[in-house]
Amino acid sequence: MSDIAEKVIKFGIWIGCFLIIAFFGVLVFGPLLRPFLMSGPRDRLIKNFNADINGGLQRVVTVYSYSGAPIRSWQGKIDLSSSTKEVNMIIDNDKRVIIQGGVVIVEEQ
Repeated sequence: MSDIAEKVIKFGIWIGCFLIIAFFGVLVFGPLLRPFLMSGPRDRLIKNFNADINGGLQRVVTVYSYSGAPIRSWQGKIDLSSSTKEVNMIIDNDKRVIIQGGVVIVEEQ
């Protein structure tokens, strides 16, 4: 083979290797970088991280009956977690409240 043909083959192999590594790099690291590249998910990720570290966010939580009448309201730094059956709140790192039933509206301040 001529010297030019060998260089072309080596160049083609290098390009092929680069494309394979780039493909797998995007496949593996793309989902990990997505929250940091998109503003909405990134903002939610930062807000959730701050809420976890600081013990909650400034919120107003109101519980309504199923007929629409307000039952009770809380305001302050509130850490929330919820499931399909209940809402757990820790208010100002002091009181724990568990709500089962009713309609819960949470407003961030």
